[in-house]
Amino acid sequence: RPRPSSSTHSFSTTVSRRAAPTDDAASPPAGEAGDAKAELPDPRKMRVKAIQAELTQLGVRYDDLFEKEDLVQRLIEFRANPPKRRAPLPPRPPPPPPTTT
Repeated sequence: RPRPSSSTHSFSTTVSRRAAPTDDAASPPAGEAGDAKAELPDPRKMRVKAIQAELTQLGVRYDDLFEKEDLVQRLIEFRANPPKRRAPLPPRPPPPPPTTT
């Protein structure tokens, strides 16, 4: 079989387009309470920064967690039982001054 030279690459991309479903009866109307949970991404598939951002938005502290799985569990817990009042997180204390000896 002859090999193509390195300067000639031929890539073909096939894009398949699927028709959008037109059955509106199967999808719930916009604005229903179930919409928010249905549209939330699976925390196990989210990046750590995105999980942290959502926890911050919920007003949930996570600075005691270091592993992704722990962040995932906390997000799942607080999605299921959101806090009653979304108060802003208190500011972190400043770092201690450097010690010179």
